[in-house]
Amino acid sequence: MAPWSLWHVRPELEFSDSIDSWNVRSEPRFEAPVSFVLEVGETFEAVCQKGDWVEVRVRSGHHGWSHRLYGETPALAPVAGTSRTTTPTHSGSGSGSGSGSGGTDGEAQAPLARQLSGSSEHRFCDLLLELGERRRALEAMQDAHVVDGRKRRVSAAAAVEQTMSALELLGMDRERLLSVEGHEGLETGQVEDTFHELMRDLGRTQSFKHSDFVNPQAESCWLSAFFQSLWHSRVFHATFERLVLPLPTSEGGRTLRALRETWELYESAAVRGQAVPVHALVKAWGSGYGDAAEAFGRLQEERALKPFGDQISLVPVQVPGSQMPPTELEKSVAQMGALEVPLIVMDLIVSEISSPKIFTLVRSLLPRAASVQEGGVRAANGAGADLGYDHRLVAMICYMHRVAHYVVFCRGLSEDDRWLFFNDLPGMTSGAARELTGWTSVARECARFELCPRVLLYESPSSARKAIRQNPQRRALSELFTGGGLQDAGSSASR
Repeated sequence: MAPWSLWHVRPELEFSDSIDSWNVRSEPRFEAPVSFVLEVGETFEAVCQKGDWVEVRVRSGHHGWSHRLYGETPALAPVAGTSRTTTPTHSGSGSGSGSGSGGTDGEAQAPLARQLSGSSEHRFCDLLLELGERRRALEAMQDAHVVDGRKRRVSAAAAVEQTMSALELLGMDRERLLSVEGHEGLETGQVEDTFHELMRDLGRTQSFKHSDFVNPQAESCWLSAFFQSLWHSRVFHATFERLVLPLPTSEGGRTLRALRETWELYESAAVRGQAVPVHALVKAWGSGYGDAAEAFGRLQEERALKPFGDQISLVPVQVPGSQMPPTELEKSVAQMGALEVPLIVMDLIVSEISSPKIFTLVRSLLPRAASVQEGGVRAANGAGADLGYDHRLVAMICYMHRVAHYVVFCRGLSEDDRWLFFNDLPGMTSGAARELTGWTSVARECARFELCPRVLLYESPSSARKAIRQNPQRRALSELFTGGGLQDAGSSASR
């Protein structure tokens, strides 16, 4: 590779994979901290290359290392038609369209195929909704006499331009964008496709690829157990991937940024068979030891995570002895009016108990859906239901009182009675099985290593579907861009 050659984050990633930024790290390894991000289309100087890592230097003088591949697809590539003496340009943050020299402008502005991929349709719908909102905000400022009015109007106008630039990258003609008013711009079919893809994700039956977390300071187990639980939930995957991930990188605070980065790291690690760095979660949730149940509560505190936070209910439950059958758990959920909430997080308040009592307690939590395989009788209130009518147990986080450490059992989707055991300090449970079949096997491992249940995560995809159909932002989207509601045939939830 010629030194100091001009590269860029390939603009096609915006519409082929819905990627709008790319991490630059302090060192050429995935565990290294993220120093800054490159926007899609942004150009930079490629100083040198070590394997699949490229040393990046941007116009501001900042530099670091970035992995050039997204899976097996090149994410970073030389800019066509430029020489190594070309001075790179640095695109502003936000739009993702980027600018450069040589062949870059022509490549970014070339007409794109109007047949968008599924992931790009989600992004397209989001941007159209965002464009309408930002235009209305700009119009309101034109009429209002507000403090710092001129500065705020300039900022609002820049936000409109940013969204238009992102839509242009997806192949939307600028003249068409300028003419989009009120009820124009989004075809009914596109709205329906987006909505139905979200519904399809909620019906997934194939287990997710998974990996383990690192725990370098021996104090982040509560965060890795928290994220592992969410990762194995269909409701989390569908709502986060379709409603939250496509949000502009400028949206949200530390919590969203940490979840976005950890999602990216987890996906990459699961494919490569590597451990997942935990630094992003630690930075957002705080260093030091914490409570796994309280980690879920943070999801309801950030505005950008509202589409997901609205689907969670945290239910504290006092466990009086060594038994807590699901019927008793159900009463606690009903008292809080949370039986129709898509994700129920049961915070079990349990004192330190002996191994035999742990076995008894875990056995009493036997999922109804597993009771058929283990000699029980399936409950009459819904096939496969573990709680209420259709909530299914996804994960059980356990606490080791003796060493103050969290671990988690996560349920597979492909095989309903298969459980995966995750411990980011595996030496504390040396000899433990990584995969178990049957709830009795889980109870035995809990008793063997004194793993006391502390958090139960239940999910109901059908409740999530209902919530999405009733989402007022979904109706607003169809009204804004199609001239009327689509009723229940299909639409797109706002992301």
